[in-house]
Amino acid sequence: AMWHRRLAGHWRRASAAAAASACASYALSDKVAASFADARTANASSSEYSESAYGEGGGGVPSGPHTPFSPQKERIIASPAPGFVQGSPQPPISIILGDSDAPAQQTPLLVRRESAGLSRLVMAGDCGGTNTRLQLFRVPADAVPEIGGRPPGELVLAKKFVNSEYDSFSHVMAAFLEEAAPSMDGKGVEVCCLACAGGIQDNAVRFTNVAAGWVINGNELGERAAIPRVKLINDFEAQGYGLLTLSEDEVIVINGAQPRKGAPIACIGAGTGLGECYLTAAADANHGGMLTYTCWPSEGGHAEFSPRDEIAYDLFKFLKAKFAATHRVSVERVVSGPGLSNVYEFLRQHWAYTERLAIGADAEWQNSPAHIKGAVVAKNAGAGDVLCLKAVDIFVDAYGSEAGTAALKWLPYGGLYISGGIAAKNSHWFTTGHQGHIFQRAYFDKGRMTPLLLQIPVYIVKVEDTGERGAMYKAMMMLHEAPLKEAAMSELEAMQAQLENKQEQAARSILAQHDARTGTREQAAE
Repeated sequence: AMWHRRLAGHWRRASAAAAASACASYALSDKVAASFADARTANASSSEYSESAYGEGGGGVPSGPHTPFSPQKERIIASPAPGFVQGSPQPPISIILGDSDAPAQQTPLLVRRESAGLSRLVMAGDCGGTNTRLQLFRVPADAVPEIGGRPPGELVLAKKFVNSEYDSFSHVMAAFLEEAAPSMDGKGVEVCCLACAGGIQDNAVRFTNVAAGWVINGNELGERAAIPRVKLINDFEAQGYGLLTLSEDEVIVINGAQPRKGAPIACIGAGTGLGECYLTAAADANHGGMLTYTCWPSEGGHAEFSPRDEIAYDLFKFLKAKFAATHRVSVERVVSGPGLSNVYEFLRQHWAYTERLAIGADAEWQNSPAHIKGAVVAKNAGAGDVLCLKAVDIFVDAYGSEAGTAALKWLPYGGLYISGGIAAKNSHWFTTGHQGHIFQRAYFDKGRMTPLLLQIPVYIVKVEDTGERGAMYKAMMMLHEAPLKEAAMSELEAMQAQLENKQEQAARSILAQHDARTGTREQAAE
């Protein structure tokens, strides 16, 4: 859009006669237009909802029960700029170009590179409501993430910050970079990706549960911290990209259907809330149709809770009264850490379970802070408390039903992943025994659509750091988005200069002809 406006301005300033005499430059104009279209297509991958996490597609020859991607682990890279030798060291970024009139999230950030270097600094972070975790990595100049493993690189510094101890996130960033400075070898951070709890709008997020009222604006933060590119993504979007880093020994297979190459991947994960996201694949024409994945956030956890039996319907009515809801209750009110606590709270007052209340476990639940009540229920369920066990039964039934609903919505034949701290800490609730049976029964109980769900691979994620991995994965991919845009826009700049030169030459020629004709008429008049 920026170049289109500038080109239009040049054409308007040219006289009609000059434009008529500039026909020789039309071929060049066509070339500019074609390159503009190519650049626009290339830059489309960097908009808010289409920034791809470059990774190889699923499928291939299965190497085991968990094979959502090819076992060959091909190196996934962004297309090199013209004249760029693949695998050569990438010098540090020094200048950012962008269209200031465009929305912040959709502005393609372009970079120029000045001097060669052997490594690059990449920053990633997980910004929650209570704590912020920041990491700085030194990565090889030509390093790219590989599917099925952690992104390459050397950890320079990792640090956890308590949000309440800082007035703003800018102060957190300043403290982190100051501590990291001695280990940065005089280099600057090139890209930073922050996974943030909350809704991201225009590359900014507001934290409602931080007393200081934090606002993180990625564009402003980049200017203050001298980081050319700072990108904010939803925390569960980071979980989605983190799925691309999982190895086979980091998941548990529930349904061993074979993943399909290029099919969507989905993720659902209960923790403080209920997150849901999905990933789609697109073929990269610059690399022989190699697949790249884009993660799309959602607010599926706020869809309606649907009771499946009488006790669940009583729970639904209880939650409507508790949260003053007229017609609906979010599934997150049940399927989350606080949701598990809500289920226990319901059972302890239900006529069928009041006599089974254990005084010790109930006292512990009542005296615990709100944010750990769910963990107390889980712990006492493990110790055999009847009421807590029943709460877990209801919880996993609702969880399995919602997971099955997510599978029907997205048909993730590339794999459905159950992530989050609850699944990682209590994998047996989903895989074996009484509760495992409840979860899987609810998941597959979709009537006529059950045969479809049998074709979808389902995995439990055993690790809890997929969000941090996903932010790092996304940050590394940001490194490889820049050369493409830089090359396209540099070519446009050169063509623009040539076009302006030809227009100026045509205008001078017309003026000279006009002056010549005017002089001839004046001589004749004399």
